[in-house]
Amino acid sequence: MDKLGSYARQNSLATALQEMGRIEKTIFILDYISNETLRRSIHRGLNKGEAMNALARAISFGKRGELGERELKNMFTLFIYIQSKHVENRRLSIV
Repeated sequence: MDKLGSYARQNSLATALQEMGRIEKTIFILDYISNETLRRSIHRGLNKGEAMNALARAISFGKRGELGERELKNMFTLFIYIQSKHVENRRLSIV
């Protein structure tokens, strides 16, 4: 990769690699548009990541708000458990 960076910007290899990247991107976009399962999977992953980030921001104290991955996963699991209990209690109180 260092060698590729030292060549002129418009050499044939760099141009070919750029075109291959565009082709891959186009194929992914078309697959994303046509495949609902793929879209749901991607959105589920994005939502999980966003929820973990929101949780980390909400409880950021100590360590300058930095949480290790294990700590974050444990807190996220606890948060989901508490949320599920809250929803269950609300459902029971309505009935």
